[in-house]
Amino acid sequence: MLGIIKKQCPSLLNSEFQCSERYVRQFFQAVLNWSPRAGTRAAAHLPADAEDVCERSLMRIVYAMQWYNIPPKLLLNGDQMGIYILPNSSRTYHPTGEKQVDVVAKDEKRAFTLFVTSTADGDFLPFQQIWGGKTKASTPSSDAPGMDKALDLGFDFTFIEEDPDLDDDQMSILFIDAYPVHTSEEFRTMIFKEYPRIILIFIPQNCTGKFQPADVGLQRPIKHFLKQKIFQWMANTHQEQLSRGAPLEDIKITTSITELRNASVPGLVEAYEYMSSQNGRSLIKKAWTNCRTKGYNLSPECLTSKKTQAELHKYLQQDSTLREEIEARCGIVHGLNDSSKPLESDINLRIDSVDDDDVLLTAVISATFGETLNNTNFQKMEEGTLENNIEVEDVWAYDGAGRM
Repeated sequence: MLGIIKKQCPSLLNSEFQCSERYVRQFFQAVLNWSPRAGTRAAAHLPADAEDVCERSLMRIVYAMQWYNIPPKLLLNGDQMGIYILPNSSRTYHPTGEKQVDVVAKDEKRAFTLFVTSTADGDFLPFQQIWGGKTKASTPSSDAPGMDKALDLGFDFTFIEEDPDLDDDQMSILFIDAYPVHTSEEFRTMIFKEYPRIILIFIPQNCTGKFQPADVGLQRPIKHFLKQKIFQWMANTHQEQLSRGAPLEDIKITTSITELRNASVPGLVEAYEYMSSQNGRSLIKKAWTNCRTKGYNLSPECLTSKKTQAELHKYLQQDSTLREEIEARCGIVHGLNDSSKPLESDINLRIDSVDDDDVLLTAVISATFGETLNNTNFQKMEEGTLENNIEVEDVWAYDGAGRM
């Protein structure tokens, strides 16, 4: 629809009317008499002991940082997210009352897995983009738009720049979810043998929405950013087809995996640049800080404070589970007696929300952290996602003659 407007009557688009997703939804319902259809699925719930298991997880981190001299910039949280580059949903619009509902491109799954990693210090690591396939041909081509810049930023992980502030035997923490692959003996053994300087600490099961920085504050904004970019690409592609004289009935959403793979690269580059900016670093730190339990949080300030380290001493005496776990792994539990001298930690050193693509990223970030929306141009829908709230985009505000 946006591509048609840009080609046939671009003057319609202005600061007030942008053909928002809300307008399109209402157009389907008011003009075409189509109604939305949706599937349902059970949602995971926090376990009853979420506060207790999250507190124990935090104390694991505090212990490792204190006794292995691990700085906040080496406390990493990584998580995978599924990104659809071809609009895919259990919802579609169809004439009201019809029982048979077909979804366009329902069987054309065009998606990739994006591994997102951040540190408690606000750093953002280069993306790892994973496609299904068996050869290099299953990845974006070398001449894809933005590919040169993506490779320069380290997206292919072919090199790691050394940090002169860190020793060769510096320990680090990988804080990841308790996915069966991660907790498997094969994976844990591989980390222990091949990467002995990495300490694995798991987020308690079913607590990622509460205690995983990627889920708490990063997934929703990043997905929204990438959705905006792929929708812009699609609108521009349809506009180009119309400009070449293609009939309206021939304008279709491309399902070419090659085209869609290549189209994903520029958005990833822009997303990485944003997350590496000052605004992005602030967002990352906010995500870690908003992982809270029993008065603690995952910010560097809390994890390395003398107060938290003093609480760790008490916790180790009271919690036999963590104490026995450390003793079994290390043979000794540091900090149980007052004569121990800790090393000084250097502080310097799963239903996804889908917001409308025309919603500002700043509004999505505010909604992610449950903050009040200062921008009245956007409103929350019933399921908690955001949509455009500008009056001129409201189909129901017009009469039959097109007057408001």
